[in-house]
Amino acid sequence: MTKRIQLVIEELFTNSILHGHETECDSSIELTFNVDAKRIKLTYSDCAKPFDLLTAQPLPTSTERIGGVGLNLVRAMTSAIRYRHANGRNIIELEFPV
Repeated sequence: MTKRIQLVIEELFTNSILHGHETECDSSIELTFNVDAKRIKLTYSDCAKPFDLLTAQPLPTSTERIGGVGLNLVRAMTSAIRYRHANGRNIIELEFPV
């Protein structure tokens, strides 16, 4: 489970830098974890430009392309995803079953 969560965080962070800010930056991200007997809830927040990963179209799987499947990966590794944009921040809530 730890590796799955780590991979999702790395994907979200990479997307924040490459697509949200389009360059290196000093902007912070915030991670919050809530754990109970049934799930781990991760809240990821950044101040990159608004991006709702729930409405973005996933790319088709291709062996010829490197990258571009991060949304597919995040969706496949979580049991629930919620998105909102508030106070200039993208707020993504992800759930992982325990």
